[in-house]
Amino acid sequence: MGKMIKVIRRGLNHAVDGLDGIMNYFECDSNENKMSEMEVKEGVPDKGIQFSRKVLDSFRKNVGKYRAETGGMLASTSDSKIIDKCYFDKHSKNTSGTFYYDVETMSEVFRNWKSLGYETNGIYHSHPLGCIRPSYHDISTALLHIRFLGINYFYLPIFQNDRRGHYTLYFYVVRKYENYINVNLEYVLKAKEEEYEYIPFKKWNHDYSIRQLDSYRERIDHKEKQDKERTEILCNSKGCDNGEKDKEVNIMKKQNDNVSAYFKKVESLYPNHVLDKVIVCVGTGGARSALENFARSGFRNFILIDADEV
Repeated sequence: MGKMIKVIRRGLNHAVDGLDGIMNYFECDSNENKMSEMEVKEGVPDKGIQFSRKVLDSFRKNVGKYRAETGGMLASTSDSKIIDKCYFDKHSKNTSGTFYYDVETMSEVFRNWKSLGYETNGIYHSHPLGCIRPSYHDISTALLHIRFLGINYFYLPIFQNDRRGHYTLYFYVVRKYENYINVNLEYVLKAKEEEYEYIPFKKWNHDYSIRQLDSYRERIDHKEKQDKERTEILCNSKGCDNGEKDKEVNIMKKQNDNVSAYFKKVESLYPNHVLDKVIVCVGTGGARSALENFARSGFRNFILIDADEV
């Protein structure tokens, strides 16, 4: 009994210094790739919006070969229903579950395209294997660009690739209405050895409240502001110079990005104030499966206490 009390006290003392969040990457619903024949035939491709052959071939050389969560920007030179310009962002900041383009680089590309009369109208990126739907963050980002660009639509193709230049393109179009935006899967295009073909797919169409998307974005902005203030306080107490301060900001941002990436797939289903609760487990041997299920459900803060030393 005395030994157990010592173990618990030691564990709680460690917890005072900060909780170690257990980050568990969420597997996407693999059932998407195991649909019945009836479900597969449900989608009817709308080919009203097309990619030029040059752009499709370009995808083979960049997003089709690099790891998941890489991509770039799209544009139309004259007809908005023909996507004939793309720019792959080699400087993007990525994690295993998120894609963030380099703002400075892409802003320069946007200004150049605008000066040439091109219409910037989309972002393309790849997802981890099995994740074929746009995330809530993807959709929130699309809304930001719709407002910035002054258009009422945005192209959001999602890629699955085998890193040999072959890929499957899930072409989503985001359309803005008065109080909501609609996201529709227009078609699925597969890049084969030399050609491209439309393949059967399951119909997917969802509406999202603009008010809720704005609330989600406000939470992100608020969290970034808090992180910045926390870093300022930390650096002031340490006496950091500007270079060290920037390093602290980047480390903190990377940690937060990693955490967000792992839980991105469930954040629209489970409220953060629930998932941020701390689960304390004393004796973890027989509780392993329960803890795994908690992690898969999105809980991220655990204190695990066990007498065994491993």
